Amino acid sequence: MSVSAVLGTVIGLVFVFGLVSLFCSAVTESVSNLVEKRARYLLTGLRSMLDQETSTGDGATVAARRRAPAQEAPSADELHQEAKDPTRTSEAATQVMSPDLTVQPGNLTLALFGHPLIRSLQTRRLRLRTVRNPQYIPPRLFAQALVDTLLPQATPPNGQATGKNVLRELDEAVNRLDDRFPAKRSLLALLRQAEGDLSRFQASLESWYDAEMGRISGWYKRWSKVILGVTGLLVGIIANVDSIQVAHGLYVDEPVRQAVVAQATNGTRCQSETDPARQRQCADAQLALLNRRGLPVWYPSGCSLSHWSKLDNCWSWSSDQRPAGWRLLPKLLGWALTAFAVSFGAPFWFDALSKLGSLRSSGPKPQT
Repeated sequence: MSVSAVLGTVIGLVFVFGLVSLFCSAVTESVSNLVEKRARYLLTGLRSMLDQETSTGDGATVAARRRAPAQEAPSADELHQEAKDPTRTSEAATQVMSPDLTVQPGNLTLALFGHPLIRSLQTRRLRLRTVRNPQYIPPRLFAQALVDTLLPQATPPNGQATGKNVLRELDEAVNRLDDRFPAKRSLLALLRQAEGDLSRFQASLESWYDAEMGRISGWYKRWSKVILGVTGLLVGIIANVDSIQVAHGLYVDEPVRQAVVAQATNGTRCQSETDPARQRQCADAQLALLNRRGLPVWYPSGCSLSHWSKLDNCWSWSSDQRPAGWRLLPKLLGWALTAFAVSFGAPFWFDALSKLGSLRSSGPKPQT
């Protein structure tokens, strides 16, 4: 077994994984933008952070449910739509600012999205007459908007004494919130730790928000990983990107292996493209180029699904003569391996490709 052949096979296989992952990442990003997945996760995370009751199954939660107001908390989809409605966010802000009203679940988040600093982050499509919620809110804007939402009539502090007065008024405003709200416990703890220093409180508020955004980012990464795997399986089946077949073809065919390695080390990797549509086009062009150079991707011309006896041309990747049904099993395994590899994401495979390229260039020069 030649070491250079094995290394070339690995480089070619990693390059294919990187291209397919990039294609699937572009598809996933397009789907995410279409359904506003990041914005939905952000809004859901803020609601759980501010005014969403967390069900723990203990007695305290049951007691809190007995004290729950008559109004039910809106669902995630309802909250996503209500955050785009200026009238609804204005009503929520009025409720939050009124000392005589109990803030209902979800209204603190809606009031926050009605603040001018947050509303300015929304994007509007004039042609479609639609509004898109922000996918990310900077920590400083969040801290300023939350304080101003809870205490809109506060005088800007011009000294330590005024800062203490603002924190005292903010403490009163926070205490008006329902005991079920996670924001009440967290904000009261941050107010105690600030010890009358408004700047320290704002810094703590930003750190609290950053920690919650890390949790929300984890939600999105898990979702995108699942979508990447599903998309990778579909692309593997449609484009016949069988990991076992590709690895076999690279190892046994030296001209193809050299051509693929040369393309992997010298060709474009499509990573410079930021637009998802251009990324898909670039990755698709690279895979088509690999096919023209002899890499066993896409289906051969003799493949036909009209009759079972003709499936040998679709499933076969070696010279054996096993029945067509048994040849389908390694094909399914190869597609599954492709889907599993794609779930790691394009950055993982292109980083691995760079390291393998350095390893290959540091070894002895191969004979001509």
